[in-house]
Amino acid sequence: MKQDAPLEQRVRAWLGEQGYPLEMRTAAVLRAEGLTVRQSQYYLDPETQKSREIDALCFVDDDLGVASLRLVVECKSGDKPWIVFSSAHTLADYNRLFPLGVLSESMRGALADDILDLSGRLSWFKKDGRVGYGVAQAFSNGDDRPFAAAMSAVKASLWQHSEDGGYQPPLLAAFPVVVVDAPVFECYRDDQGSLQLSEVPAIDYFFGAGIGSFSGTCVRIVSAKALPVYCREAKAELAALLAVLEPAIKQHWDALKTRTRAAARGTVEQPDEADERGDS
Repeated sequence: MKQDAPLEQRVRAWLGEQGYPLEMRTAAVLRAEGLTVRQSQYYLDPETQKSREIDALCFVDDDLGVASLRLVVECKSGDKPWIVFSSAHTLADYNRLFPLGVLSESMRGALADDILDLSGRLSWFKKDGRVGYGVAQAFSNGDDRPFAAAMSAVKASLWQHSEDGGYQPPLLAAFPVVVVDAPVFECYRDDQGSLQLSEVPAIDYFFGAGIGSFSGTCVRIVSAKALPVYCREAKAELAALLAVLEPAIKQHWDALKTRTRAAARGTVEQPDEADERGDS
């Protein structure tokens, strides 16, 4: 833009280039679904120990404060399409709880106890079709922006489980999401060996890069124009997951009440190992 253009016009152009409007629009669409959103949240990079910013955190918690489900959202603007390379074999031999999201140990235990119920009630868990194993930006020379965006969403999801990341309820799940203000294409080989390419509203990309002991999870890549549909889906899926967790929530709450009453009586009652895991 010409330097002699009005200042407001130049500022508006800069804002668009930096992606702020997309972040604000994403938060607004999530809030329109009745979800709680916090924007521009910071986390500590577990590899560099430097402070980083994630664009939005969306919370769905149970009334007792035992379970917290969080969408960890990174927004990326630009006009160059993203391409997600997919296969029906991406998740072969993986425990499906890991691709679901970044889960606390108690959350994994609770979901493992109700795995059949989970399969029938939560479409995010199934992932029976093709899943992305790689991502690239078209018309760029080795630009790793898609990979960097996915890594940011995953690292911020891991931070939710950190002791320094604030209150950690026993049942905690963080779901990394990248919203892209550009077309998203899926690329795969069909059964005849032909290359197939088609634009998609959203797709799961399995991010398996090594970050400490982290074993990988799926990142949901969403085209901005499909954002309202995704937000409605997310609201329904998170509500369904809370419903699945109801027995575990009650179990943890009852155990907390027992410990609180014991402390009030001045006695020391050590919960057994099963109670700590939420397995009893």
